[in-house]
Amino acid sequence: MITLCLDKYENCDIYRGKACKRYNMKKVAIVAQGLGDGGAERVASILANGLSKYYTVLFVAAYSSDKEYVLNDHVQYTYIDVSAKNGIERLEKRNKRIKKVIKEFGADVIISFVINELLYCNLSNVAPIIYSLRIDPAKVLKQRIKGKMCLFLYRRANAIVFQTRDAKNSFEEKIQKKGVVIGNPLTSDLPYWNGTNCKREIITACRLTEQKNIPLMLEAFSEFHKTHPEFKLKIYGKGPELNRLLGMVKSLQLMEFVDFPGHSTDIHEIMSNAMIFTLTSDYEGLSNSMLEALAIGIPTVCTDCPPGGAAEYITNAENGFLVPIGGKKEIVEAWTRLAKDEDLRCAFSKKSMTIRDELEMNRIIEKWHLLIENSFGGKK
Repeated sequence: MITLCLDKYENCDIYRGKACKRYNMKKVAIVAQGLGDGGAERVASILANGLSKYYTVLFVAAYSSDKEYVLNDHVQYTYIDVSAKNGIERLEKRNKRIKKVIKEFGADVIISFVINELLYCNLSNVAPIIYSLRIDPAKVLKQRIKGKMCLFLYRRANAIVFQTRDAKNSFEEKIQKKGVVIGNPLTSDLPYWNGTNCKREIITACRLTEQKNIPLMLEAFSEFHKTHPEFKLKIYGKGPELNRLLGMVKSLQLMEFVDFPGHSTDIHEIMSNAMIFTLTSDYEGLSNSMLEALAIGIPTVCTDCPPGGAAEYITNAENGFLVPIGGKKEIVEAWTRLAKDEDLRCAFSKKSMTIRDELEMNRIIEKWHLLIENSFGGKK
């Protein structure tokens, strides 16, 4: 049984035997992979903290007990730890545990950043469910079983939050009617780009996975470096591709010019002092690091990958450069233009920073708040 931890609220009225407003709040359960170092986890944690102003919030970590992101004292937390012989059995156990935890919590609304793990809650009508899709729909829908499960559950959902219009439009009309596009929130403490004294550096920040196509960035940098030997490339992040990428750097003879500093807690400050930010992904949900780069004002180059996250916020040659997926030539050209044209860098920076208002954290939290209010007692 999940209970309210009263020692966190020793100064509130319920601790003194009186009625506590927070105790009588409606309850929202947020289910995510966990609090590890990932874009969806970041958004889920910000959402949990922001919604705790309005509701009693439970954060359910469905897969990972890692805690890169911090929940405030008003958010309850539980980790679903299951073991089984195979994936199907683990999924079934995880479904049962999540359903049990959410029923004991007494959720009035469920927000889910995962799909299949809410099957039992969905079928049992435990509470209205708002799903949030954080990846390219094509990668889900092309999977025979997971794709069918996604469509089945989304048809029964009360609402689905998409990160881009293209992601929403990837689904049938019935699901689109339940869909709403809400961008990722930006924190208010982002620095501003130091354009006058920035380093001759191109940087990226991402998970080192195959989808990010870092080899493309390395190949482009190898070409760019021939005419711009003063530049360095810094690739921040961790992931399974690191060793392969290190080998590629060695084969390209770029060891002195390419660094892999790993994960950095000061990444925003680092962005603000570099000259160019770049992402070369083959697909994305919606890159938080791209949004942060635009908000900071560092000139940005991104592949125009599905489901349209970069295109949602970058107008090519106005506030950044959009390049084709796999477009090595176009990346080199974009870097070259930015390297030699200070006026262009400043123009991009000024225009891209307007994203701060659009994705201001409290504004995004309020959009979620209104969506949740419309879901209380809602029918599927």
